[in-house]
Amino acid sequence: MKVSIVIPSHNRYEQLKNTIEALRKQSHDNYEVMIVDDASDDRTSTIDLPNHFRMVRNNKKMGLAETRNIGIANTDGDLIIFLDAEMLVYPDYIENHVKRHEKCENLVLTGAMYYYYITQRAQKKIVDQNINFLSEEFQNLIRFKDYYYSNIIVPYGDELDKFLIPWVACMGGNLSVKRTLLDQAGRFDPKFIGYGWEDWELGYRLHQCGATFKVDRAVGTIHQEHEVNKKRLQESLLNYRYFMDKHPSIEVYAMSLELISEQVTIRDINQLLHKYDQLYNKDLRLAFYEIIKYNARYVTTEFQKPFISKNTINLNHLPEGILKEVYIMLLNKHV
Repeated sequence: MKVSIVIPSHNRYEQLKNTIEALRKQSHDNYEVMIVDDASDDRTSTIDLPNHFRMVRNNKKMGLAETRNIGIANTDGDLIIFLDAEMLVYPDYIENHVKRHEKCENLVLTGAMYYYYITQRAQKKIVDQNINFLSEEFQNLIRFKDYYYSNIIVPYGDELDKFLIPWVACMGGNLSVKRTLLDQAGRFDPKFIGYGWEDWELGYRLHQCGATFKVDRAVGTIHQEHEVNKKRLQESLLNYRYFMDKHPSIEVYAMSLELISEQVTIRDINQLLHKYDQLYNKDLRLAFYEIIKYNARYVTTEFQKPFISKNTINLNHLPEGILKEVYIMLLNKHV
């Protein structure tokens, strides 16, 4: 099985060099790497590439969705792996992706929920002391972020059993899907501009096409920390609003709960969806829509999360039923 690795990159020169180095020696040899430089103004174009690595450059910044689509169009592998420019991989990374897909026809696979990372301070130490990526000393510098592990993998397992929104496992930073399935669902929607939601929206469409979503530690990566886009919250809210308008379903609406408070988790959302058999209850749809409308007010003002409290919501004025229960859950979760 030929594998095409698509790497979008914008001003990730230092991290991308390390990612390329990690990809040079893989146990699976039938692969190509396509790097799409999204109009970087750093030294990305000067990176020395091996023979089976290629780079194309966007003349202007296109964003993650369209940049990944350009990578897809410039490759011909049967299996496509989407990998962010700052991800370090192990020598059996591609091989493990291939093995899983050989056993499951309509698989969408990620290792991103096993979120390992190294800090910028640790990266400097690695460069200064020339520490080998596979050495024990390097492994001791790796840190683990617990969010997805605790809220998805622990309760539902790698198979995502009884998880009603498995498409959130479509995480573009470390994701594999067969080209045939991708062609069936359609590629990334270029109307997603800036940060966030373009990969989950693709996952939603893949789910509608009958895809099976799985998580696997064997295809895990190590994220190299970098500077964060200061407009990411603003861009994320705009993209989520577009996602909601494009797919007005209970599952998509329910994701707005996570925007209210960091205390509301994906696990809470899944439990709420399990609780109600009537997923298209008008009252629940109204609740989620009002939440995101409230949230979107901040896109053009202060760029902050809305605050739900007993002072802003008068429970006595709410009708009995699902709408009231949703707000009660939010109040109980908010600290």
